Amino acid sequence: QQHASRIDHRRKAVAFPRCPGLRLRKDTRTMCIVNGCTAQPNGRSPYCATHRKRWRRHGDAQQQTIRVTDLKVYRHTVSGILDRNKNGKIMAVMTANWEKVIAYARGELEQYRKGRPSQRQLRRACEELVKLADGTTVRDLLEVGLAMFLMREWDGRKFTSDRGFTFQLTRRVRALTDLNVGTHYNHVTGKVNRTYRDLPPKVTTLLADVLIGYLSRAAAHVISIAKKDWEEEQRKSCEVDEAFAELET
Repeated sequence: QQHASRIDHRRKAVAFPRCPGLRLRKDTRTMCIVNGCTAQPNGRSPYCATHRKRWRRHGDAQQQTIRVTDLKVYRHTVSGILDRNKNGKIMAVMTANWEKVIAYARGELEQYRKGRPSQRQLRRACEELVKLADGTTVRDLLEVGLAMFLMREWDGRKFTSDRGFTFQLTRRVRALTDLNVGTHYNHVTGKVNRTYRDLPPKVTTLLADVLIGYLSRAAAHVISIAKKDWEEEQRKSCEVDEAFAELET
């Protein structure tokens, strides 16, 4: 009898659901969760097909692409800061650290070729690191990577989330080499267009973790120096204003 009551209780719960959250979830599944989007969700994803693709490609459904032109001013600032180091100690240290990262990546790939089991995402991330080492210079890598950190500090609204920042950092660094860019002919315009080759989200996350670990300490110093330069410019502007204030009164 006790067993039968449990069965009746379960049947009653199924026939007459009392949880309002269940009905609320069913209603919210009829639209994409991005504000202002009324499209149908794509499968089990809470996003529609367009926003799901953007989430996989850019790290966030509402993250906009950071282009070369957006990064130009910040890269120029970083380049000026690096040029102040006349003895080249900064580049020597950062180059040595980068070589350690690449040595680890090459070692992982070599062990995989010898037959040792390896995680697919980790192996793909190591391949991307080797591509960067072969296709770009440490100076370009530093300028672009540190410029991204500087942009997040000065114009944080460009990034909708931390995941959006990490994905954009990876995209901009990978764009330094043509090995990560494909081409196709556009029959409408008659031109050859370049297309960025996306990585799987898990591989992008692994690659971003390596880049952030390599750049984060240097980025903190660059941001500090850039702030001091800005404060010095503001102080000089105030001195000019005070000098002319006596004539205006």
